[in-house]
Amino acid sequence: MKLPIGFGNKFFFRVIFPGAILSGGLFKPTYILAVHGQAVDHLQLILAAETFIFGWCFVVLDMPIYMLFEGRRYWPVWALRIFQRMERQRLASLHRIMRAFEARQASGKTRFQRKTAGRHYLEAAVEISNFPLDTSRSMPEVAWPTRLGNLIGAYEQYPSIKYGIDAVFFWPRIWVSIDQPLREEIDNQQAQADGLLYSVVAFVLSGAAFAAYHLADLKWPAGSSAQILNAIDVPASVACFVMAYVVYRLLLQTHRQFGELFKATFDQHKDKLALEENLRLVAQISGDPGLLTEIDHKKNVAVWRFLRWHRVRFRGQTTNRRVRMP
Repeated sequence: MKLPIGFGNKFFFRVIFPGAILSGGLFKPTYILAVHGQAVDHLQLILAAETFIFGWCFVVLDMPIYMLFEGRRYWPVWALRIFQRMERQRLASLHRIMRAFEARQASGKTRFQRKTAGRHYLEAAVEISNFPLDTSRSMPEVAWPTRLGNLIGAYEQYPSIKYGIDAVFFWPRIWVSIDQPLREEIDNQQAQADGLLYSVVAFVLSGAAFAAYHLADLKWPAGSSAQILNAIDVPASVACFVMAYVVYRLLLQTHRQFGELFKATFDQHKDKLALEENLRLVAQISGDPGLLTEIDHKKNVAVWRFLRWHRVRFRGQTTNRRVRMP
């Protein structure tokens, strides 16, 4: 849940940084238009306005950007298959590393080899924890075609598995119930992750723009001191795509840190959810007073089903029914 734009760290992470990157990538056409419009004297103001507008667009398009990078939407079927196969291969490789450690422990190798294998084992175990779980087998699985998608899926799945709390639905409800200093801390951490993802998009768009300048043979205006930059379009394009990859790998670590904070928020503040009245209503509608004495996990699932889908499940049944209010 993102707060409105404010002039603080979150503003720079989410708006200024990605907006400035894209504004730099589009500087050539901006300069050419300013020359033709005789507005070169106001170029600094134009660039500042561009930076803010581009950054604001990233914030507005936050949901579609995450959907794209997680692999939830906008992917062709062939790309989904290829990248999901790559993620499955990565997961299988991590399992092989862990099995290799167990084999070395059993074979009685040198102490140094055992320690090295132990470090690799721990690193692989941490990486595997960034995959969602197949709850029927309690085993990690590849749910999405990207590292970011599986990482987000893993920490968003955590409250559902541990407490029966759907993270996407209940996160805003926990958000409004926690103290302002904690909300600021959480949002500052999330802003860093958001800003890095927006910056990846900005670098990709800038790289595509530099490539388009080269293909269209777009030149700097005659007589301009910037004419010496005509030859750097291709290197600039390559540099932008390389930076997009580097920043993408960095944002994975930032999302891991935010994911731990996200899970800790549910661990420590799930009791702030006011579900008692809804639970009694569900028990009355379903004619199941025993629901009131069930474990919290089942209570939370019953209330989520009622609040999110307006449905209840009667005891002993496996399908949900539409609610008829008493």
